Amino acid sequence: MTISLNIKQLNRLPSLLNFILILFVALNNIELKAGHGLYPEEKILGNHFVVNIKVGVDDIIVNSINDTIDYSILLRIIQDFFKAPTPLLETLVYEIEKQILNECKGLKYLYLSIQKLHPPLQAVVKSSEVILEKNY
Repeated sequence: MTISLNIKQLNRLPSLLNFILILFVALNNIELKAGHGLYPEEKILGNHFVVNIKVGVDDIIVNSINDTIDYSILLRIIQDFFKAPTPLLETLVYEIEKQILNECKGLKYLYLSIQKLHPPLQAVVKSSEVILEKNY
């Protein structure tokens, strides 16, 4: 069997291999209520949100919580950012990312999704969503 790769594919190979050798930790469908949003009524009444987060670290042998990412830390960080209103979800995901990078060493990957349920729009919309996905 012969495998042929072009230069572009060869250049991406190290990052693809690094991505394959990652241990993921995730929290799914975290339900929160907060006053995030641009409109005054959102700050007063609040909105319902669903947050999903997945982080990756080097694929190593895990014998203790110190060898991985403690997802209770991820939950605390997210909950802390949902205590004070932020007008834009885009700002919120970047602020959460900065705090996670500060507290969780050795991060190789981050996926963070924030959905606003039933956003106040001129149509029936189940949710709006902002997603941040990065390899480090």
